[in-house]
Amino acid sequence: RNLRPLDSWHVLQQVELVDKPYVVTEHRARKYLTPTGRIVLAPLPPQVRRSGLLGPSMTALVGWLKARGHVSYGGIAEFFRDVLALPISGGHLAGCCTGKLSEALKPAYEEAASALRQEAVLGSDETGHYHGGQGYWTWCLRAAGFTVFRIDATRATQVLVDLLGEDFGGILTVDYYSANRSFARRYEVRAQYCWSHLLRDVKFLRELGRPPLARWADQLLAIARGLFRAW
Repeated sequence: RNLRPLDSWHVLQQVELVDKPYVVTEHRARKYLTPTGRIVLAPLPPQVRRSGLLGPSMTALVGWLKARGHVSYGGIAEFFRDVLALPISGGHLAGCCTGKLSEALKPAYEEAASALRQEAVLGSDETGHYHGGQGYWTWCLRAAGFTVFRIDATRATQVLVDLLGEDFGGILTVDYYSANRSFARRYEVRAQYCWSHLLRDVKFLRELGRPPLARWADQLLAIARGLFRAW
């Protein structure tokens, strides 16, 4: 009864989805009948034809769920059906990613790939996989602020030459696979070889059952532990 209202408020915000969290825009092309009885359509704007069923923002959502969220096409289709009440086939979603999204991201990818050559420090690794029964390698080059992936049919040195050129002036962190060592040697690249691989091999020496070799391996491991403690 004796309370005096103030011109300030305690605020509690709530976020809620709307019933239909998307907008459908219908584009109509008028039909015409020619004197010969053939029906022709007026052309739709090129950007509308290129966009197809999903507009730019919805296409970006599909790309985020696939690339950043690591959701399968079937899982994305279930999200569209259950959450958005918008049934879309997995095949259409796959075409959306491999077609529209790939084309839209191509300039940004090329910009990132060209920037690799100017980086002071890069990490590089590659892993093998199969697609349609054919073997491929996914190369991963990690810079300070971005990562570039490249899928190639080969694990050869030429991939590094294509990506980094013959005059790369930075430090390249790699394992000592032959293609990496060849690239560093042929083009005088400063290479920092992977400590995990080195320590794994040193530990393997301890398991060969030869006491002098085991003692030497222990000495190397002690030096490595001291180095990392200092770092």
